[in-house]
This record gives sequence, C-alpha cells and structure tokens, in this order.
Amino acid sequence: MEYQELRPPAALRAFIKCLWTLRGVSHDPAPQRILPDGSVELILHFSGDYRRHEPDGRVVVQPRALVVGVVAVSYTHLT
Repeated sequence: MEYQELRPPAALRAFIKCLWTLRGVSHDPAPQRILPDGSVELILHFSGDYRRHEPDGRVVVQPRALVVGVVAVSYTHLT
C-alpha cells in the first residue's frame, strides 16, 4: 500500500489542507487505527471496498463517495 499527501492547487489552498491518495493491493490486510485530526474529509473510492470495523465487531462497507465530518474518536479500518 502506498499513501501519499499532495499539496492542493494554489487556488484551493484557502479551503483544502491537503489531498491524499492510497494505492495498491494489500494481500494481507490488517486493521489500522485512525486517530482524530480535526479535519473534514471528502473520500472518493476508485477501486475495492473500504471497510470500517466497529468496536462491537460489526464491519461496515463504506459507499464509493462520502464526506467524513470532524472525527471525535479513533476507529479502525481495513482496506
């Protein structure tokens, strides 16, 4: 898996802190803990499912496009 952060175009920098990509295929996926960072994210999935693991054991498949509001608690996801 390759994670990359990119600087947004100059015209958007007042509104967008960063752009990021996650590419690759994980042959042995492992849950990753996501810590709150105070950011709102627009997430667009162009390939496989993005799954979030809830504390109660449920696995939630995310939609292909979603807006994630300010995260107040950590969570775990598996790609």
